[in-house]
Amino acid sequence: MQIVDGRAIFSGSDLNRYLECRTLTALDFSAIGEQRERLEIDPQVEILAEKGIAHERRYLASIEASGESVVRIPENRRYSIAAFQLGEAATIEAMESGASTIYQATFFDGTWFGRADFLRRVERPTAGRPWSYEVEDAKLALAEKPYFLIQLCFYSEQLERIFGVAPEFVHVLLGNGERRSFRLDEYSAYYRHLKAAFLAEIAALQGAALAQRLDEVPMPVAHCTLCTWSERCARRREERDHLSLVARIRSDQIRRLADAAPPILTMHQLAAAHDRSAPPGISRESFVALRRQARLQVLQHDRGAPQIELLAPEELRGFGLLPEPNPGDIFFDMEGDPLYEPGRGLEYLFGIYLADEDRFAAFWGTNPNTERRAFEAFVDAVVERRRRYPNLHIYHYASYEKEALRKLSTRHGTRETEIDDLLRSEVLVDLFTVVRQALCVGQPSYSIKKLELYYNFQRVADLRSGDDSVVMFERWLLDQNNRDLLATIERYNEEDCRSTFHLREWLLQRRDEAKSTFGCTIPWRPEREPPTIEEERAAALAALSELQRKLLEGIPSVESVAELEALGEEDRLRWTFAQLLSYHRREEKPLWWKIFDAAEMSYTEQIEDGACLGGLTLLDKTEPSLHGKERNRTYSYGFPEQEYTAENGMLDPLTMKSAGTIVEIDEERRRICIRRSGDIERARTLTALIPARPIDTSAQRTSLVRITEALPARICDARPRSAIDILLRRPRIRGVAENGVIQPIVTDAASILPVLRQLDESYLFIQGPPGSGKSTVASEMIATLLGEGKRIGVMSTTHKAIQNLLHKIEVAASAKKIVFRGLYKIASGEIYESPLRTPYVKTTAKNGDFIAGSCELAAGTSWLFAREDIQLDLDYLFIDEAGQIALANAVAVAPAAKNIVLLGDPLQLAQVSQGVHPGGMGRSVLGYLLGDDATVSPERGIFLDTSFRMHPDICSFISTHVYAGRLQAAPDTVSSFVESAGLDGAGLRFLPTEHSDNARESIEEAQRILSEIRHLRKGRVRVGKRKARAIVDADILVVTPYNAQRLLLEGMLAEGGFAGVRVGTVDKFQGQEAPIVFYTMATSSIEEAPRGIDFLFEKNRFNVAISRAQCMSVLVASPNLLDIRCTTVEQMAMLNLICRYVESA
Repeated sequence: MQIVDGRAIFSGSDLNRYLECRTLTALDFSAIGEQRERLEIDPQVEILAEKGIAHERRYLASIEASGESVVRIPENRRYSIAAFQLGEAATIEAMESGASTIYQATFFDGTWFGRADFLRRVERPTAGRPWSYEVEDAKLALAEKPYFLIQLCFYSEQLERIFGVAPEFVHVLLGNGERRSFRLDEYSAYYRHLKAAFLAEIAALQGAALAQRLDEVPMPVAHCTLCTWSERCARRREERDHLSLVARIRSDQIRRLADAAPPILTMHQLAAAHDRSAPPGISRESFVALRRQARLQVLQHDRGAPQIELLAPEELRGFGLLPEPNPGDIFFDMEGDPLYEPGRGLEYLFGIYLADEDRFAAFWGTNPNTERRAFEAFVDAVVERRRRYPNLHIYHYASYEKEALRKLSTRHGTRETEIDDLLRSEVLVDLFTVVRQALCVGQPSYSIKKLELYYNFQRVADLRSGDDSVVMFERWLLDQNNRDLLATIERYNEEDCRSTFHLREWLLQRRDEAKSTFGCTIPWRPEREPPTIEEERAAALAALSELQRKLLEGIPSVESVAELEALGEEDRLRWTFAQLLSYHRREEKPLWWKIFDAAEMSYTEQIEDGACLGGLTLLDKTEPSLHGKERNRTYSYGFPEQEYTAENGMLDPLTMKSAGTIVEIDEERRRICIRRSGDIERARTLTALIPARPIDTSAQRTSLVRITEALPARICDARPRSAIDILLRRPRIRGVAENGVIQPIVTDAASILPVLRQLDESYLFIQGPPGSGKSTVASEMIATLLGEGKRIGVMSTTHKAIQNLLHKIEVAASAKKIVFRGLYKIASGEIYESPLRTPYVKTTAKNGDFIAGSCELAAGTSWLFAREDIQLDLDYLFIDEAGQIALANAVAVAPAAKNIVLLGDPLQLAQVSQGVHPGGMGRSVLGYLLGDDATVSPERGIFLDTSFRMHPDICSFISTHVYAGRLQAAPDTVSSFVESAGLDGAGLRFLPTEHSDNARESIEEAQRILSEIRHLRKGRVRVGKRKARAIVDADILVVTPYNAQRLLLEGMLAEGGFAGVRVGTVDKFQGQEAPIVFYTMATSSIEEAPRGIDFLFEKNRFNVAISRAQCMSVLVASPNLLDIRCTTVEQMAMLNLICRYVESA
């Protein structure tokens, strides 16, 4: 942002600064054209800038050395409008000449100026020429960052202005020489929204509005540590006694305090407030905690002396989490770089301090291979020390270390048993949890650095915070001869480890003080013996490890999909089978970790964790009576508002056993009835439901072991052949050459059946986008195959999906006069109701009923088809919703049939993997087959390319932005429309609805939807070629990400007389449709979003929500949701889809 010849000129970097902080833009604008005081520039930042220029020039030299023609656009150091115009003219002349590469291409449209590192010629016709250009920037970083793409979108916009056509791709050359390419269309809508918002902000920053903005107190953001204005803003917060100074306060709480009556605007006002004056939206418990924190900070500031307040001791909370000290105790800290590579951080330093020896030890791993070795060396050192000190504990501060160790054991597939043992034995002790549950201090932060004031720990290492160690390590990656950088990081890490020891000692003193103050005993945390592993299971695990070892012999370490694809075919198969053997164990680990973490959570944390149901309060005043032979009693509990999970099998955090059977949940009154054993006093101890134990997957595991043990020397010849073909992504069809086209011209059952009949003990992938009639096509094919005497299996992850397909099969078979015997392994509590008067499908709860000759069609989940004793000799196994089936489970059931038919769409609700798996082994079978592609290629499977549901305007949006343009609307859908005094026509609509401080529910959005429904219910609808008719409740569907919004809408709609309108979450409505679909996002801004950007804007969920609509899709959301600072390029792509929708609406 600068003044040139009296004109305000902007650049792409101004957009990035605006994205970081709006106050930053206002401050920049207020000082435009003026000299202003800036932070002292770190000399190492200058070094980085110089290295960036050197990296760019090396790349330029390599291009010139290759013989390509390069045109260099000279930089005119006299900043003037004329100079900018000359630079662009020279750039246009170079492009018109067809130069292969243009260096420092200059763009100037009269307001925006920029210089792109490189323009690279591509043979894509545009503006009457057989060539065009794409932008490439050289960056020192090892991973792409959102701000790179903002700049590239800016340059590409300028190219479009000149050539009339936008580039297809943009490119980044990273510091390691790797070239990454990105499809511009997946980011440009987000860029356009950002630019429009920036220009609107600049237009508004005039006169009194600018003065008002500059007078505001800005909230601290991540960019503050790098900002030229940070000291000014910090002074302003101090001068105004701003609430953001209160430790652990959230921005939504600050807004709610400001809206209180009377308003609470400063830390001193909060400190002086009464505990009873909690404003709406902040619970009394949270308000009391905030007020106490503010009071301590005010006292510490006013008195100039450290302030501390002990909290009342609770069993297994706070000081109760401290184990008895042991001479062998270890004090541990790790350093990691979350930005090392896209989607992969690096844990590069493991530091330990041994107090009994007064010795520090460091384990370094500066790349993925040495990371593994450092991790193994650290774990081995701990194991060896535990032999000497069996009751030692490992102390750390905050959850990073525990989570990193979990991740590393599964990422590298090493020391998993040892890490499991440390976790189950509760060897790791998080002192941050102890601190926040045991006491309060008068500091604005609870980082270990801030606590050191209280135990007088003095630091000397030249680093300010953990983030600085990341920056220093990134600098070392660019200058690996500079060992001083690593030495400084190690000194910093050692101080962290020593500080952790001194913190533990100080907490032991405060523990004694708490016993005296509260007149109570505080027992040491009891030692937990790790669960013993039965001898038989231990032998099985040892045999499994030996089997994996043999498979992996001679194969290099593999982490990424690219590394896996680089292996030869045989090695790739061997490596894949070795990893699939561990899939289920890796999936279980995070589930067990969630259980143990939830058991240690505080009352408030359990309420805030969506995997739990927290804050249970027994409502029964007297003991419920026993009924008949029932030995258990049903108790009623109330619970506070929260996003929660409640299902049978969940555990009592106190006993770690089943909490009982859920009899009823009243979501509106927030009550739950649970049948459980024990008297009323025992019932009173139940305060939460925490996640259930993992489901037993022994059938699938055993099947994978059987397959792997039977592998021949040449694995490509192994059986089942269908499993090998899936792993090689190579369907074999008689009469079709390898890589020959499989996709028929018309994608109906009659056209696909010939392909199925020619399957050669292989697989067929049929991808069914929304409304493409996947289940109908499948049921028609299955009925025909049954009529031809084939034996069929039907499998899915859910019984709902199985029953839906069975219904259609029975109807299709009946219409064709085909009779068959079907047997369905039904789950406990499930009922299957046939659509036929004389059902073809019977149900059973016994696996033993599935024997040869028992049926022509067998149906069930993978738990049925993975069993060795199920000998049905199936010709085809149809796996429905295969986008939710893990690759490991698809391989495990492959022996059940000669051929596998995979039906589904991984771009709708996909399989959720809990574990960390190397080489993409955590993907669904369809995700594995697709790789990075959006749709299955005509040589690899069949894409059902016609949607019979969506109006062409809706289908076009979904097709372009989700399915690579391959999905078309059926001709009849063009006739679909809605008529009403409100919403009218067909296609996409956006109803921006302003609101604030909403996390899971928005009354404003609900009222807007209710208003539109009132108009709609007086209107008409036409679906396809059907006759227009009056709109009824069943024609309207309301989808939302959150249960709280669902409950709010259900109540308001029922009260308004529209109880027949269906309301539900995205997961509930997959497979359903309606003429009009509202998607209400409920959250005011990303700060309030309970599960963050990745949940709210996840592409698959958005696809499902929008594609339910036959005539009209209506997005109802706060416009503030579009103004989000993305921290990854993946988030940027997700938000781009929402911006695209808004542009198209």
